[in-house]
Amino acid sequence: MEDTANRYGLAFSSAYDLSKRSYLIGSVRYDHDNFASFLWRGVAAASYGYRWFDDSRFHLVTEIGPGFRRSHDASTGAVENEAIARGLADFSWQINDSTRLLDTFLVESGRLNTFVQNDLGLQVAMSERLALKVGYQVRYNTDVDPGFKKTDTVTMLNLVYSVK
Repeated sequence: MEDTANRYGLAFSSAYDLSKRSYLIGSVRYDHDNFASFLWRGVAAASYGYRWFDDSRFHLVTEIGPGFRRSHDASTGAVENEAIARGLADFSWQINDSTRLLDTFLVESGRLNTFVQNDLGLQVAMSERLALKVGYQVRYNTDVDPGFKKTDTVTMLNLVYSVK
């Protein structure tokens, strides 16, 4: 059997509330992908966030700020460093008691590459703690090495456990 995809990632963020609506956030993200133009990529950013809506039905927050990206080019083996601007929009809509629509849009733009990722999902609660979530992720890089695609998509089906 031949592998055609192998990607994993880790992400962490921590926020400090300035007010009920605004906050400062530090975030780090690491991706490793054996079938992409960049074998691995690490990002660290500090951002300002704002909660436009944050109630039981609608949630919309945006974040913007500077960051740093370190990438390992899969073709040349070179490690590239660059300053970036990071923006994020996170939206969710509680459609009814059991169904929630979620969308997270991330942009990291520097002089070498602009990375865009959108995660769209629909989550349906099966019980108070368990839900089923179907998701679709699109990733786009403006600059890739020859032989690599600029756009990558993943379809997901997840079992979600919630601690309340």
